[in-house]
Amino acid sequence: MRHTRTKALVVSVLVALPVALLGSDRAAVAGTLPSTVAITTCVTDPTQVRNAALLVASLRRFGGPLADAPVVVGVDEPVREPARALEQPGVRLVPLELPTEARSYPYAYKAYAAARAEALVADSADTLIWLDAEIVVLGSPTALLLDAEHAVAMRPVYLRNAIGLAPDQPVDAFWAAILADNHLKAAQLPVVETEVDGQKVRGYFNCGAIAVRPSLGLFREWARQMSTRLADADYQRTACADGLHRVFLHQAVLSAIIVARTEPGQWRRLPRECGYPLHLHSQLPADRRVTRLADLSIVLHENVIDQPGAFDGIEIGRELRAFLDDQLRRRLHVTDRILREEGQCNAYVVTTPSGNVVVDPGGARDPGSRLLAEARRAPLQAILLTHAHDDHRGGIALWRGDTAAPVLAQEGHAELIEHHDMLSGFYSRRVSAQRGSPVRVPEDTPVARVLPTVTFDDRREIRVGDLDIVLLHTPGETPDAATVWIPKLRAAFVGDLVFSSFPTLYTLRGTRPRWALDWARSLDRVLALGPDVLLPGHEEPTLGREEARRQLTQYRDAILSVHDATVRGMNEGKDVRTLMREVTVPAELRLPEYYGRASWAVRAIYEGYAGWFDGDPASMYAEPVAVVYPELVALAGGAGPVVERAQALLAAGDAVRALHLADVALAGEPAHRSALEARLAALRRLAAVNRNYMESGWLRHAIAEASQRLALQDTALAAGGAPQR
Repeated sequence: MRHTRTKALVVSVLVALPVALLGSDRAAVAGTLPSTVAITTCVTDPTQVRNAALLVASLRRFGGPLADAPVVVGVDEPVREPARALEQPGVRLVPLELPTEARSYPYAYKAYAAARAEALVADSADTLIWLDAEIVVLGSPTALLLDAEHAVAMRPVYLRNAIGLAPDQPVDAFWAAILADNHLKAAQLPVVETEVDGQKVRGYFNCGAIAVRPSLGLFREWARQMSTRLADADYQRTACADGLHRVFLHQAVLSAIIVARTEPGQWRRLPRECGYPLHLHSQLPADRRVTRLADLSIVLHENVIDQPGAFDGIEIGRELRAFLDDQLRRRLHVTDRILREEGQCNAYVVTTPSGNVVVDPGGARDPGSRLLAEARRAPLQAILLTHAHDDHRGGIALWRGDTAAPVLAQEGHAELIEHHDMLSGFYSRRVSAQRGSPVRVPEDTPVARVLPTVTFDDRREIRVGDLDIVLLHTPGETPDAATVWIPKLRAAFVGDLVFSSFPTLYTLRGTRPRWALDWARSLDRVLALGPDVLLPGHEEPTLGREEARRQLTQYRDAILSVHDATVRGMNEGKDVRTLMREVTVPAELRLPEYYGRASWAVRAIYEGYAGWFDGDPASMYAEPVAVVYPELVALAGGAGPVVERAQALLAAGDAVRALHLADVALAGEPAHRSALEARLAALRRLAAVNRNYMESGWLRHAIAEASQRLALQDTALAAGGAPQR
């Protein structure tokens, strides 16, 4: 999983700007361009700090007249420490402030970063170029320079993504507000063709690489209108409630601003070589795919360059290959002695004078792994496992090869594997559903059962090269969870003990109890170590003792707040459903809920302490309440009235109750088409506003099943059957 925190950092590359702004770097670039130019980009987490470093390095190497441009980096406080890695001659770091509402919308921060850069250079630059941090420069990007005739250089969006308006499509609520902000009608939006899927859409432009004339204030207007849209609670709750609309809101807003404030004759379409989407290479029509990397000036990679086979089928010249190989090796480094690659999880390599230690090889189990190739430059001394989940322990045989390197794990490791093997059929179906599959199929090929060669109970110390390595039992997501602590490096490898999301005290695929107090005590144990480097099993590592302490403390206190509130409610006689609705994490401790959920944690805590019996005698019997649903449908006069009520609830915005009523109707009349349609509509409404990874998978699974049932009815109708209403 890869999931990003809404932190932000801005990098502005300013060329031929006033000495007062750039300092002594100004003289070094004077006269390199016919007009003054500024380039700006932003990053949102430590991954993009690495991306910005690659962007700057590639600019220096291949940027032509832009190669020596000074770089100004605006840094938001949460990423202040990792941003120090960008410091180098010609690069200045300056603080950046973002409005609170922008932090919870993917890519909204781009508008504010661009607006800040535009305000800095509006009186001194003729061209302001925005480049996403996920861009690498492979040649001089002069196509982005504006001449006297043009005010904007841009390209259409790559994919329609269900956001773009087809030429004959009515304006929906999402676009209606944006057009109204700009006093536009849909007919005023020119028709463009998306570059990858070839769809005709109303004027909708990509924001990955775009140039504007800063004196027009387009980026500052972008930030202003984004604030308007983000502050409109009704708009966000209805027109912009689902993930796709939230992700692409910034793009739609800027597109409307460009159409409203410039003329088509002032637009220049960027050529294919300037902003090629490497991450969509395989989706491009064959005649639009690049065959030689040297033919491109800037490439949008979206982090696929870190994946094996990213450049398959593309010719790479010797100079470019040497540069990319060097830079991609650098990207593996968390610190001088810790390397990382994130596949299904984070795999880490720790270097010592006598060889390497790998932590959780499952994140680099592909034979083409860059981390594996880099690690094989030295002998493998040990494999350390943080827990027994397949995504972490996979790849042991590949990494170990024919060596005798020991495999170390907590002693509960084998028992957890046996537990999953015992229930393999159950978990296969559950995992399939959680992935959103409409058909219950066996899980992926099981991970080879390579068991640890060395186990420990509470603590074990080993020495490799010049490093003492301590393994500590820190149960949390699994009972066998361990933390790997290296005192000399002040580094703690914590596995799945910490996420940026609220923890999964219960996972919907089913699991053994995950005890909240054990998890909190484990966090206390890691806190007592005082790590300077916090290395989780997923997402980005954290650099800096204070930030690591803050994250561990917030995570512990968020868990304890839910635990304590649940226990209080139990003692007050409240039932589990009431507590699921009532218990929330205090605002100062609140974490995103894209993986775990506080309400699920409440139920896990409640039933972990009290078991399944809820105190209602009816619960003692095998027949659930659903056994009487057909009786209720009969009393209502059939499924029809029940479905009508479900549809009314759905229209009123109550998708959960509508789903329950649709299920009641289907219990009475399983083939009732309108009931199936109501169920499908309720599921789709819930999916549209959902932002939780696990919940999303189960909703997609149910949507696929309902759609399949309707399709079977359609087939029967085509064969002469009669519909059930």
